[in-house]
Amino acid sequence: SIVMDTAFIADSTKINGVTKKELPVASFDLFLFTNRDSTQRMLKGGLIKRNTLEFSFSLPASQLQLIPINYASDSIWYLEKFSKRSDTITWYLKEIPIDTLEMVILNQDDTLEHLYMNLNVDSQSTRSRVKKKETEKKVYLQWTSNASNGNLLLNQKPGLFFDQPIQSFNTEAGSLIIGEDTTYHPVAFITDSFKMELQFPIELQEATKYSYYFPDSSFIDWNGYFNDEIRLNFSTKTPADYGKMTMIMKTEMDQPYVLQMLTEKDAVFKELHFNADTTITYSFLNPGKYKFKLIFDDNGNGKWDSGYYPDKIQAERIIFFNKEIDVRANWEIEETWLIK
Repeated sequence: SIVMDTAFIADSTKINGVTKKELPVASFDLFLFTNRDSTQRMLKGGLIKRNTLEFSFSLPASQLQLIPINYASDSIWYLEKFSKRSDTITWYLKEIPIDTLEMVILNQDDTLEHLYMNLNVDSQSTRSRVKKKETEKKVYLQWTSNASNGNLLLNQKPGLFFDQPIQSFNTEAGSLIIGEDTTYHPVAFITDSFKMELQFPIELQEATKYSYYFPDSSFIDWNGYFNDEIRLNFSTKTPADYGKMTMIMKTEMDQPYVLQMLTEKDAVFKELHFNADTTITYSFLNPGKYKFKLIFDDNGNGKWDSGYYPDKIQAERIIFFNKEIDVRANWEIEETWLIK
């Protein structure tokens, strides 16, 4: 729809004997719609890394059936994990004695896809197109950490995140250095049902350096791959190095909302969901400028949705807080946002 907001005609002006008239100027509100994909389709699917398959779909895939055709086992040989929005499915595989996995994907009673997937990760790389070296590079269990960038907040716990489910781990040969003090056999435990996330339950101290060490084979996945030597070094700052902010949300109507805290470059820094008046406290904020964006999540699916013209549905409303928040070290800020 197009709505004329304002219009005006300026006075005529005469330049060098020529009369110049200003044309009418109007301001418009334009409401744009994007096509909504109503057909379930597979966008991509296949091996993304060793023993890991990924399937992406145009719509949530929780009702789809992924059925292997040429392999079956009495024991568990894969774990299935859905993305947050259920439109991506990841399979973590045990190594199976076939090079190609045949699979059908059913959408109710209809066949959505019939796939033949190469499970040999080495044959998919450029390396397979050149003569193999006499000595192959050893394959280790891969991992990442929330402390990989060298810093952790005081309210965080250090952890390791593995590419495949862990079959066993032993930290007896490991060590933890805190400042100048060394302790051995650091305590650790698995925190997720897939056995891929491991946490070290220590209370971090301010302005302190930490160093974890684990020799190879401390962590072994369900395919028998083990870690190379792990050294994880990080430090903490003092509370005075951070800022703190409290946002009081007051709503005229109870409904689903999505509140996003944005960086100066409009990247989503934190996101939370609420339905009524609430107070949110952001602790340990790095100094900088932040913005706040609020989505009126009318359908309650946890994200912004565009309009859909055939059904005369407008895009979900978005508003921004009326100013940037300048967070400074060792400062506390409180703001109230009246949502109308």
